[in-house]
Amino acid sequence: MFRVDKLCGVKRNDLLRRLAAIARQRGEALTLVEGGHHTKARIGATLLIVPRHKDINETTAKSIIRKAEENR
Repeated sequence: MFRVDKLCGVKRNDLLRRLAAIARQRGEALTLVEGGHHTKARIGATLLIVPRHKDINETTAKSIIRKAEENR
């Protein structure tokens, strides 16, 4: 599912690719808006907040994906 580094977690680019795949499966567009410290990702009516770090904690990434998948 993800490339996971023992100390860091999930790569941000891998998480964004996963969100893009979820958007394609739902037939909706993934819209990204860069904020101060986070990226706002929107899939349809679902707003997801993604930290702007190279590596994202695995638990945080799973929570973001779970929220994206539950609002189908």
